[in-house]
Amino acid sequence: MIDRLLYFEKPLTSRYEKDYVEMFALLLLQFCYPDDYNELQIHDAPDLYNMEETIGVEVTEAISNEEAQIKNEFSKFRMSKSIEDKEYRKSIIERNGGMIGNFGLSYPIKNNKKEKDIIQKAICNKLKKYNSYKEKGFEKLSLFVYFSEPLIPIDSEQLKCYFSDILTDIVETYDYIYLAYSCGLICYDTIHDKLDIICINREDYDDLLYNARMRLNM
Repeated sequence: MIDRLLYFEKPLTSRYEKDYVEMFALLLLQFCYPDDYNELQIHDAPDLYNMEETIGVEVTEAISNEEAQIKNEFSKFRMSKSIEDKEYRKSIIERNGGMIGNFGLSYPIKNNKKEKDIIQKAICNKLKKYNSYKEKGFEKLSLFVYFSEPLIPIDSEQLKCYFSDILTDIVETYDYIYLAYSCGLICYDTIHDKLDIICINREDYDDLLYNARMRLNM
């Protein structure tokens, strides 16, 4: 995977990050649930839906403000040819808890609580969009959350709380909430309070990430 990423002339900037995540969401859902999502296309409001506008998926990324800034500054660091500018970008990265090393970029260390907070915040930010999509006539609505790292190991009941804790007082919401993480996809059935975990082969997962980047044509 690392070797193939070297073919890209430029790093992925914040301008294209949303497009990249949406494309990856589409490819991953079609990989895991081809019968349900094979006809989805990238649109807007929601981000993915079929031609009949009956099945929709809203897409978002779970990332802290600090990590988002680190990622953005690292892209600028890689593209910059000025030593002074590189040092400036590096200082911002370090102030946010990141570090540039010989083998790439490192992010601040997270514990279970920090990880849960980041994921729940991403979900909560998108819950308010549900009603507007329902008013448009979508019959089946899901939320896809992209988390770029492996999840910190916890049992399935604890993991279920990532979702159920913030839906306690909500009467109507997305039918399914998907959480993509490194080499896996979690599907939370909000109606039946059921959690399914799909483990994905590393090679297949990396292929999906690579193909999502390739389809951006940049």
